[in-house]
This record gives sequence, C-alpha cells and structure tokens, in this order.
Amino acid sequence: TRLLGRDGGRWRMSRVEHARQAAPGLVIYFVSSNLYYANAGHVVDEILDLVETSRPALEWVCLFAIAIDDVDLTASDALRRLVSKLRDEGVRFVMCGVEPRVRHELERDGIIDLIGAGRFFDDPDEVLVADLVDGSLPMPTVTWSAGDLVLEAIVAEMATLSTP
Repeated sequence: TRLLGRDGGRWRMSRVEHARQAAPGLVIYFVSSNLYYANAGHVVDEILDLVETSRPALEWVCLFAIAIDDVDLTASDALRRLVSKLRDEGVRFVMCGVEPRVRHELERDGIIDLIGAGRFFDDPDEVLVADLVDGSLPMPTVTWSAGDLVLEAIVAEMATLSTP
C-alpha cells in the first residue's frame, strides 16, 4: 500500500509511514492488490492509524482502487467497519478508480449505499476538485501545469454554480 500526493504538479507515491497528504486534511490511500480476507484488516488498521496520527488532522480519506479487481465479503465487512469509524471521527470516506466489476461487487454488498454514490470518483484529480468545491479543505500548494490550470478554472466555475 502507498499514499498518493502531489509533487511539482505530478502525482507521486510514498510509503504509508510517511503520512503524506494529497492536500491538507486529505490522504489518498492506494491498494496494489485485491481487497480480501487476508489484507482487509491490515488496510483498515493502516487507514485508522493515519486518521489518528496525521497532522493536520484528516477530513477526507480516499481509497484509490484502480488496482483492485475483486472485493470479497470479508473486505466488504471491513469497509463497513472503516466507514463507521471514520464517520465517528468526522472523516469523509470516498473512493476513486473503481473498476465496473468491483463497483458491482460493492453495490451487491451494500457498500455504495453506505458510502453514497456521489462519493465515487474516476481519479484522484476529481477527488481534489470535490475537496475544493466542498470548501472544507484549502487549495493544495503545488506547481501548476497547463492541465492543472484548466482544472483550477473548472473548480472556479463549479464554485460559482453552487453559490445561491
């Protein structure tokens, strides 16, 4: 497992013990294998440890699931426990990069209803946009590329649409 963070306008992975935040208050946690009985408990424990020890305190946890091809029932139970504990701590849980087959498994197991369909994103950039539009997290300090400037313009436009 790794954490995803921005460095000079690019996404970079780092070890979990470095507790790198993608933006202040947001970690993007990458699992490099299927989520199943043998690793689900470890994933949950590692995420909960990040919530407990991260500074600044976490407001969002994103599970980057692009490498997950299967989620078994034990892992779904672990995700339920994780979401419950994160809610108790006031931390939002979202997912990105979920493959259609895995999304079907999560739907079958009631995880999508638990998390909320609006908490699933295509990629980490969309998670950052959700942070910024939500207004709960400050803009991350990064070196912007041309693509990021377009993203910044989209965020600004979305913010004006949500203003009454």
